[in-house]
Formats: sequence, C-alpha cells, structure tokens
Amino acid sequence: PADSICVNEPILFNGTSTTNIIDWAWDFDDGNTGNGQTVIHSFASAGFYDVSLIVTNDSNCIDTVIHQIQVHELPQASITVLPDTAICAGERLTFNGSSTTNITSWYWSFGDGNNASGQNVTHAYTAPGEYTVSLTVFNNYDCIDTVYYQKIIVDVDIDFSMSNSPS
Repeated sequence: PADSICVNEPILFNGTSTTNIIDWAWDFDDGNTGNGQTVIHSFASAGFYDVSLIVTNDSNCIDTVIHQIQVHELPQASITVLPDTAICAGERLTFNGSSTTNITSWYWSFGDGNNASGQNVTHAYTAPGEYTVSLTVFNNYDCIDTVYYQKIIVDVDIDFSMSNSPS
C-alpha cells in the first residue's frame, strides 16, 4: 500500500504470495486486527504504524512481512465572518479561514452558486435569504476537512410608495 494516508481514510491492504495461503492475519499496530487476503482499515490517530501480515501456507509454513505506514492528522478548519452574519443585500462580508496543519488549498462555496479560493475572501449576496457557506481545506498531505457556517441571513430590502390622497 501507499506509505502515507490521512486519519480516518480507508486503505485497502492486499496480501500477495506465490504459494497457496490458507490463513492471512493482519495486525495494524493500533489495537485492531483483520483476517483475509484483502482487508480495509482506517487509522483513528496520526502517527507511524508497523502493519504486519502473518500468513500460513498449505504446508503449514509461516511467514511475516511488516510495512510501516505514516498516518497524517486531518486539518481542523474554522470560519469567522466579519462584520456580522446579518447584512443587507449588496454589502460585502469578509470570510476568514483558519486551520491546523500546513494548508495548501482553501476552497469556499457561498451557497448562492458563487465560489472563491484563498484563506481570506470577500463576498456580497445579491438576493435576500439564508445561505450556508462551506470551506474545504487541503493540507500538504492532501488530507481534507470541510466546515460549514450556517445561516448567513441577508436582510430584505424594503421600499414604499406615495400617491395623492383625495380630499
């Protein structure tokens, strides 16, 4: 398998052999084990793990292979919005992204069909309503996190009309 993945990312482990294997036993070095030639596993914590595969063939011979895998922490993205979450249509909001780990990409979706990239962006909503903003970040290991900012409410514009009153 690849030697580097992200926390909670499922990885397929596939054992191979040139002999007839009757037992495949996996140890993921995180307290979990698996059986079978092919298993799927994900790691709940960042760190280095020595994944071992112990096989027994039909002649009752046993062999072990160990591969180290590095599991990278996920970024933890967050959003702050300035100046306030309730604004009038046409006014600009500033969206600031922050995160743990080394972020290489910031992708914003404003819930109105518009998108932007960058850590800090501005956006103006042209129509009144409720919007859900999402920020998706990728770190230097391509680990991903998406966070949502709920209920950006844009105030409705109002007007009035006048007419002569009959006397």
